[in-house]
Amino acid sequence: HGGDYTRAAVIVTESLATAQELDDPYLIGEALTSAGHLAYRQGVYGRAEELLREAHQLLRERDEQVPDARALLILGDTALAQERFDRAGAWYAEAIEKSQSTGYSWILIDAQAGLGGVKVGTGNLAQAAALFGDSLDRAHDRGFEVLVSTSLLGLAAIAVASGQPKTGASLLGAAAGLAES
Repeated sequence: HGGDYTRAAVIVTESLATAQELDDPYLIGEALTSAGHLAYRQGVYGRAEELLREAHQLLRERDEQVPDARALLILGDTALAQERFDRAGAWYAEAIEKSQSTGYSWILIDAQAGLGGVKVGTGNLAQAAALFGDSLDRAHDRGFEVLVSTSLLGLAAIAVASGQPKTGASLLGAAAGLAES
């Protein structure tokens, strides 16, 4: 998330090589998720999806569902970035389902916001507002400021799409101020 993709690529490559050397499916799945996340952040969506699908295959049957929910979340983000709304919605729904039993609320909150983005993209502003509102409340209650900012951005998009540009600008300003802090 710091933007040093060159250094991240070295670390991801080393972690994947180590996991493969240990022949540990869990560690391989985690390393593939990290590699997929890096590819997503770099905008190499085809490669991201390939790596994340492979991670999902390795992680989906484990008792510990957090790593798979993380891979599903990033698969949703990757599809949303390409405006493949049906696919993104399915990945987010699966991430939400898996994250509800894990105790890792940040995945649930982030996936809800992603699903809100899907609803904005498909024109269902009422459902989008409900999803962003719920994710905003949850993120605020747990002190996840980055996710509060994400939800505010989504609500700003809804306000603008609903013909309320001043409200959208206010929400955008709040999100930017929170992100800077």
